[in-house]
Amino acid sequence: MRQMFIFLTLSIISCISVSVSFSDSPTNLPPGTIIATSPDFQKIYVGSPSIAELPDGSYVASNDWFGPGTTETTNTMTTVHSSKDKGKTWSKLCDIKGQMWSNLFVHKENLYLFGCSHLYGNLIIRRSQDGGKTWTEPKDSQTGLLLKGNYHTAPCPIQIHQGKIWRAFELVTDTRQWGNFDAMIGSVSVDADILDASQWVYANPFPYNKQEWRGSTFLEGNVVLSPEQKILNILRAESVGSDKAVILDCSDDGKKLTSREKASLINFPGGQVKFTIRFDPKSGRYWSLTSKQNDPPAFRNYLVLMSSKDLIHWNIETILFRHHEQQHHAWQYIDWIFEGNDNIVFVSRTAWDGSHNAHDSNYMTFHRIENFRNKTSKDDAPWLGQPKPVQHRPAEDFKTLETTDLTVRGTHTEIGTFDNDQKAFVNRNYAWLDVPEQFKGWKFTYQNAGGKPLEEINIRAKKDTNVYMITYSYIYSHWKLIDSESGYSDTIKSRINIYERPIKKGEEIKLPQWGFTGGILLFKE
Repeated sequence: MRQMFIFLTLSIISCISVSVSFSDSPTNLPPGTIIATSPDFQKIYVGSPSIAELPDGSYVASNDWFGPGTTETTNTMTTVHSSKDKGKTWSKLCDIKGQMWSNLFVHKENLYLFGCSHLYGNLIIRRSQDGGKTWTEPKDSQTGLLLKGNYHTAPCPIQIHQGKIWRAFELVTDTRQWGNFDAMIGSVSVDADILDASQWVYANPFPYNKQEWRGSTFLEGNVVLSPEQKILNILRAESVGSDKAVILDCSDDGKKLTSREKASLINFPGGQVKFTIRFDPKSGRYWSLTSKQNDPPAFRNYLVLMSSKDLIHWNIETILFRHHEQQHHAWQYIDWIFEGNDNIVFVSRTAWDGSHNAHDSNYMTFHRIENFRNKTSKDDAPWLGQPKPVQHRPAEDFKTLETTDLTVRGTHTEIGTFDNDQKAFVNRNYAWLDVPEQFKGWKFTYQNAGGKPLEEINIRAKKDTNVYMITYSYIYSHWKLIDSESGYSDTIKSRINIYERPIKKGEEIKLPQWGFTGGILLFKE
């Protein structure tokens, strides 16, 4: 009776319908069925796609909106869509104000939406009893306001185990810059009123180990039941250009997360980008759709279907989509469910022709994989778009720099001084911050950031020595991370990394060039 009384006293909000019009009429539409389209490709972006199947067999999908044309920090909005014909056509149900980074799921014939109230906001959950048309309002601890504070999540899956619902999310330990996330898991009895915050149990926040796992942080965890029937949290490892993920173990009571130290970092194609893992009893395998980053080098323009028997060793079964152009085309933040006995249906945060960039998606699209267990490399999707012609920098762009230890030939513009408040890039009005004492006054190759093409820096050692590099990205082989506390003065005071690599006399290397900054040579004169 208490559970029924609480629900009857909840404040029910009717979702406000808002119509939008295209700022630019798209001429070349993306593959799949379009569910949502940005009203302004340059300022408003489609985020957080999620999908669920209702008891009557219809589908619901949701997305939020982000970008400079929105008010994501104060007045967020999630849009809910419905399909009555298994994804062939979609109609908008409503907009929900004060909701973002959320996933849909069905429990005891009710529809739920679990996420955050705003950017790094409260952890909240809403319930709908009419298929997503109207929703409860999380106004207090009895009506869906689970945790007050600064939290981060995404459309991450739930897991039912031992009579509990399990869900991963992250505590934000410092909102001044992106990436200060501690992993958490919440659990609640399947028989409880799951909008009642007092019914939930949480694991203590677990911090990212930069020294053993490299990269900057983990996020967007998947609660997965291991082959040994133990709860795991498998998280995206934020390391640009990396195909790695992190596994954490959760205690049976849901109160403690632990790592496997270095063994926690696993090879996982697409682990640098958000992914969803689900178990298929028929095949006895775990499945995921991911944006593979390497071989060939990619951003989010190379979507694959893969599977695993043990959650440690993953095999790519087939390529679903790939596009030659990776600056404005992407399939990312994939959320998916099994359809019937043999299919997978998924929703994608899709960047296509006219997008602001690959990250800033202009569509949410719906797709189906038929007979997914039988897919092989023979079913690989063809390349879309046109190959980018190889561009060779003219010889006059290169200049030679001699230091005591190195001969450097590269396309950098000039030499700068690495110190606090000194200009960091040619094309950005950012200055260096928190420069380590040991490197103050050193020189660096002063170059563009966020511009194309990135510089080319070739190095030859005059004697056995060490090479030092500044980069926003994360390196795994040959390079040792020695500092990640310095940064530059953009709006979020982004952090950069300083790496060290030994090099033998006469050895030649090329600095890795990817990400926002590329590889910047740091050296003594």
